[in-house]
Amino acid sequence: MLLGNRAWVAPEVFARLEWLDVAPEEPRAGNALLVGDAVVFPQAYPETCARLAARGIAVQTVDVSELAKAEGAVTCCSLIFTEHQDK
Repeated sequence: MLLGNRAWVAPEVFARLEWLDVAPEEPRAGNALLVGDAVVFPQAYPETCARLAARGIAVQTVDVSELAKAEGAVTCCSLIFTEHQDK
């Protein structure tokens, strides 16, 4: 599933994916971070959060209002670690 704002992308590029549209009054709400079975999501977008929850997605909201002032969000302010095995 792709969470996004179709007005800001070419939706035909993602035609194979199931879309979950952000709420119209929350055009910047497409920035979310999937961690395991839950989504880390800005608390500033309650309507889009409700859309996620209605789909059965576990949502953990966080206050990123200070980051948003500098156009930061949950994904760009995250460090992603993966397991690596040395050979």
